[in-house]
Amino acid sequence: MKSMTNRPFRFPAALLPPLLAAILTCQCVYFNLFYNAQLAFDTAYAAHAKLLEKYPDSLTVTLPPDIQANYDRAIEKASRIAEEYPKQKKWHDRAVFLIGRCYFYKADYDKAIRTFKQLQQEFPASKFVPESYVYIGKSYLFEGNLDKAEETFAFIIDKFPELNKNQEVALLTVDVSIRRGSRAMAIELLEKTAAGVKSKILKADLMIKTAHLAMDLQQFDKAIRIFTECPRNIKRPDQLYRIDVGLASCHEAKGAFPRALEMVGFMLDNKIYSSHLSDIYLIKASLLRKTGKTDDAIAVYRIVTARDSTGDAAALAWYAMGTIYQTQKVDYVKAKECFAKASSMLKDTLMRAAAAQSVKSIDTLTFYRAMKDTIDTLKNSARRNRVDFKIGELFWLELNQPDSAFSHFKGLSSKNDSLKPKALYCAAYIARHALRDTASADSLYKVLLNTYPANEFTKKTQEDRGEKLTIFTRADSAQQAFAAAETLFYDRNDSLAAVEAYKGVYEKFPDCEAGIKGLYAAAWVSDNVLSNHKTAFRLYRMLCDSFPKSDICLNDVQPRLKVVSDTLAARKAKRGGQGMSDAPLKPTPAPSAQPRVSKTDSTHTAPRPGPDMYSRMRMARPVDSTKVQQPKSDSTKLSGLAPAVPATVQPPAASPGSGRQVIAAAKDSTAPRPMSTDTNTVKK
Repeated sequence: MKSMTNRPFRFPAALLPPLLAAILTCQCVYFNLFYNAQLAFDTAYAAHAKLLEKYPDSLTVTLPPDIQANYDRAIEKASRIAEEYPKQKKWHDRAVFLIGRCYFYKADYDKAIRTFKQLQQEFPASKFVPESYVYIGKSYLFEGNLDKAEETFAFIIDKFPELNKNQEVALLTVDVSIRRGSRAMAIELLEKTAAGVKSKILKADLMIKTAHLAMDLQQFDKAIRIFTECPRNIKRPDQLYRIDVGLASCHEAKGAFPRALEMVGFMLDNKIYSSHLSDIYLIKASLLRKTGKTDDAIAVYRIVTARDSTGDAAALAWYAMGTIYQTQKVDYVKAKECFAKASSMLKDTLMRAAAAQSVKSIDTLTFYRAMKDTIDTLKNSARRNRVDFKIGELFWLELNQPDSAFSHFKGLSSKNDSLKPKALYCAAYIARHALRDTASADSLYKVLLNTYPANEFTKKTQEDRGEKLTIFTRADSAQQAFAAAETLFYDRNDSLAAVEAYKGVYEKFPDCEAGIKGLYAAAWVSDNVLSNHKTAFRLYRMLCDSFPKSDICLNDVQPRLKVVSDTLAARKAKRGGQGMSDAPLKPTPAPSAQPRVSKTDSTHTAPRPGPDMYSRMRMARPVDSTKVQQPKSDSTKLSGLAPAVPATVQPPAASPGSGRQVIAAAKDSTAPRPMSTDTNTVKK
C-alpha cells in the first residue's frame, strides 16, 4: 500500500472557478480605482495644458473650478488604493506619484513635496523616483525657496543626467537666476542652453524667453535681433504670436511707433492670428493713443467692444476709452459711461475698483462744480475758494489730471485767502514731481518763502527739497509746549502740574495737533492717574464737543464719560447730595512705564492716546454752515485705490514735528499723506 504522503496534491476542481473569479474581481476593482484616478488626472491636465499654451505662467495662477475638481477626484481615487488594498503593492508607487503630481499642479507645493518624499522613502526602487526629484525642485522654485531648488536641480543633473537630455533641468536653473534678479546671468545661461538644443520649437521658446529678459534690461535692439532670429513654425500660432507681439513691443519701447503699427497691421491681416484679434486691436489702439490719434484709438476700441462684447478685451477697451474721455477729451459724461461699463465687466479686482472709483470721482466733481456755480463770489469768496480747492484735490488725487490740478492751485495762490500758502505748496509740489517743471516749482516756492516765512507749508517745502530746515512754525511751538508737559509728567512725576500744562497747550494752540493731544492727555491723566473724575469729565466733554463724530469720541471717550458720570452720581448719592466736588486729592507720581489706573473706575478705562488718535478726530471735525459740505456719498474720501492711471507721487500734508509723546505714543509718521482740505479750527 502506497504512502499517502507521496501522493501529489490536487486542488479540488470544484473550488477553482470561484477562486479565480474572486481573484479577478479583486484585480478588476483594484485596476478600476487606478484607472478612474488616472482618467481624472488626464482630464484635468489636458485642460491645464491648454492654459499653459496660452499663458506659460498659468502654473502659478488660480485654476478654474473644473480643473481643480478633477485633480481632487484623482487624489481621492488614488488614495483609496493603498487604504483598501494595502497588500497589493503593484501600483502603490504609481498612485503616490499621481497624488504628488495632482498636488503640484494644484499649486499645493508643501503637500507635493511631502508626497514625493514619501514615494522616495517607501519605494526607493520605483521608476518614478528620478522624476519625483524634478517635481520637488519645481515646488521649491515656485515656493520661493531658491537655495533648495538650486540644490535639487544640481543633484538631478549629477545623478539623473537622462532627465536633462533636452535641457529641461538646465532651464529650471535659469528660472532660479531670474527669480534672484540676475537677468544678465539668466540670459547667458539661456543662450548657452539654446545653442545645444536641436528641437526648433524648444529653441524658439528659449529665444523668446531670452528676448523678454533683454527687454527687462532695456536692451531692445538685442531683443529685436533675438526675436527676428527665432525659428518660426506655422503649426505653433501661439508661439508666432509671442514673437511678433514681442517685436512690436520693442519698437514701441524705442519710440518707433510707425514700425510697431506696421507689425500690428501685419498681424491683423494674417489669419493665423485670428484667435488673438481682440488683443491685437488693443495693442493697435494703445499705439494710436501714443501717437496722438485719440479719435482713431477710440474707433479701434469700439471695434473690440463690438466683436467681443462680454470678454476681458472689451472690458479693457471700455476702461481705456474712459481714460481718454476723461484726461484727453475732458468729456466727463462719456468718461463716466465708459468707466461704468468697465466696472461691471472687469474681472481684475483692482482695475474694477479703480473704474468704480473713477465713476464716484466724476460724480463728486460734478457736485462741486454745481456748488461753485451757485456761490455768490462777492458775498462768500472764501467758500468759493474752498470749493475750488476741493476740485483741485480731485484732479490731483483721484482723477489723475495734474495739469488741471496745477491750474486750480496756482489760480488760488494768487488770491489773498487763508488757503493761499497751502495752494502755493500744492502747486509747487505738482510742478516739481508730476509736471517736472522745476522752474515753476522754484518760482512758487520763492513766493511761499518770502510771503509766509514761518508757515508749516514753507517748512514742508524745505523738507521736500531736502534743504536745511530754517522755518520755525506755530506747530513747532505747540510741540515744544507739549514736550514740556511730558517732562512734568514723566521726568518730574508731577501729575497735577502736567495736567495744567497739557490743558495750557490746548488753550494756546487749539488749532494744532499738539494742542489736541494736550486736551486728551489732560483728560486721560486726570481720569486714570489722579482719579479726578470731575475734571476728567469736563475735559472729555470738551473733546467730544469739538469732535462729536470722531472715532476717539464715539468709541473711547463716550464710554468713559458714562463710567465717570456714574461714579460722580454714586458719590453724590453717598454724600446725601451734598456737593459734587471730589475729595481733596494728593499728587500721585506716575511710574515711568505705565500710569496707574484707578481701581474704582476700571469697568471701562480710556485707552492711552495712540498715534492715530488725532487723525481719527481730524476726519470728523464738525462742519459749520459756511464750510464746504461733502456729498452724501462721501466720494471725495480716498479709498487707497489708484485713479484711472495711478499717480506716482502724492503731495504730503504738513504735520507738526513731534517730541517724545509718552502720552501721545510714538513719533508721528513723516510718510507722505494725501492733502487735506480741512481748514476748520477746533472749537474751545
